[in-house]
Amino acid sequence: RLPNVCCVYDVTGLVDAIVIAKFKSREELSKFTKRLLALPYVERTNTHVVLTTVKEDFRLI
Repeated sequence: RLPNVCCVYDVTGLVDAIVIAKFKSREELSKFTKRLLALPYVERTNTHVVLTTVKEDFRLI
């Protein structure tokens, strides 16, 4: 289980999946990333940190 994960998207393009997760600290993010990389089916990660949230609404249409 990955409790910080909000969303997982199966996508086309250069990557296979996009994971949206939230953390209270960089230390939590670091631990999460290392945990992902330890999974046998994860070859690499590419992390982006949100600086400012312009809009966030996860309600379904």
